[in-house]
Amino acid sequence: MVKDTINNGHRLRLKKRFLSAGRDSLSDHEFLELILHFSIPRKDTKSLAKELLTHFGSINNVLSATTEDLINFNGIGESSAILLHLFYQTHIKLHEVELKNNVTISGPEDLIPLLKSMLSNEKKEFFASIFMGSSNNIITKKITQGTVDQAAVYPREIAEKALLNKASRVIIAHNHPTGNIIPSNADKQITQKIKSSLQLLDIDLLDHIIIGKGNDKHYSFQEHGIL
Repeated sequence: MVKDTINNGHRLRLKKRFLSAGRDSLSDHEFLELILHFSIPRKDTKSLAKELLTHFGSINNVLSATTEDLINFNGIGESSAILLHLFYQTHIKLHEVELKNNVTISGPEDLIPLLKSMLSNEKKEFFASIFMGSSNNIITKKITQGTVDQAAVYPREIAEKALLNKASRVIIAHNHPTGNIIPSNADKQITQKIKSSLQLLDIDLLDHIIIGKGNDKHYSFQEHGIL
């Protein structure tokens, strides 16, 4: 009874701090602890939150983990796994809505937060193409799974989609699940092939961005002057 009272008081203080000062007032384990309270209302979730951080390495890795990986963690049931994963998917959805509503971008760097949210924690390689008008207005995007050297990327298909959507500019991106953001020879070769295919249609390839693992690193072909 005394322990329950202490736990309830602790949660109430976390809620009040969050409401008054926002997310930055909470540490990573407190943030997770508060989320878990809604799926595990009658238990102390402080130690569970800390164990999750220790196991997965960061709050980003916890939230982006698959529901299967979360359920396999001792203390996390299906409801908690879905809730945690839902937070991450909502974050991605908001970025997608922002991209759709953000009619123009100033340059490729504006897409980095979205691309990191979408790709940095994927365990497999994905390739994204973003098609824009002459004023850098986003027209459409396409994401496919597969490595650049295993026929997942067809320069002709990208050129045809750009032409179909009347795009004047294209930005491409893919992730390196290993975390190494240095472009491989295959990365460089496919970039040049895509650039050449687009140039035939008078369409500019603005950048090829490689997203690393864990949402903290990226590599821009344009910034490094190799586009």
